[in-house]
Amino acid sequence: MKKLAFAALLASCLGLGGCYSTYVADVRNSTPQPVYAELVHNGGAGNTTVLARERIAPGDRRGLQVRVSNDWPMFLQVDTPGNTAAAQQFNLTPGTQIVEVSQEGPNQTGRLRLDGLPR
Repeated sequence: MKKLAFAALLASCLGLGGCYSTYVADVRNSTPQPVYAELVHNGGAGNTTVLARERIAPGDRRGLQVRVSNDWPMFLQVDTPGNTAAAQQFNLTPGTQIVEVSQEGPNQTGRLRLDGLPR
């Protein structure tokens, strides 16, 4: 009976294109300096894994994409070179999300801000 239930679950996953989700972050850098954007899997208890990483020049944009198991929580993490504060994080949902990176204050030392934009 267990084999039959497993086979049914496997068939349903395969019929839906697999038990996977695709996460796409369209990241737009509106800061005066380069930023590093990462797609990170949150494994819980402080256990995280970087799955994709891009350097994005000022005024530029890049797309990051991963396909992972449906039960993997994902977030976008953005930081600047030499930053001594914590990187900023943005929780992701499956599909495409547009995220604008801006910086508070008049110079390159202000805190980063991540805002989701409508598609």
